[in-house]
Amino acid sequence: MDSKYYASIVGTILCLLVASGCGKSATTRVGVARAARPANCELTLISPSDVYPGAKYADEYEPIGLIRVDAKTGAQPTDPEVKDEVRKQACAMGAELIALGSSSTQESAVGIKVGQDLTFMAYARKITSAPQKY
Repeated sequence: MDSKYYASIVGTILCLLVASGCGKSATTRVGVARAARPANCELTLISPSDVYPGAKYADEYEPIGLIRVDAKTGAQPTDPEVKDEVRKQACAMGAELIALGSSSTQESAVGIKVGQDLTFMAYARKITSAPQKY
């Protein structure tokens, strides 16, 4: 295979990756499953420290899952396409609060930036139940 052919293939793949914008997303649920909320439910973007012990939401909310979104390079949590994807996934799992856990740039094997990985933690009100008697 000559180098021009190889460069053409690599260029095409990179263009497709960059043009895809907000692509795949994945969710991981933890704890007790919650009922889904409407697809356009209201969410509150919080700082991860807002759920640390003793913080604003620590006593009332618990983590229910992770949402990972593949977006265009440099994407921010407040970008419309990121918000739409996160909202869809978070509402489906019953979340009320979300916090950005990490954001990292995806790079190709040759060091070219091809996208952004954003991972959010989803939170819902803690489930309370009466103590069980034995």
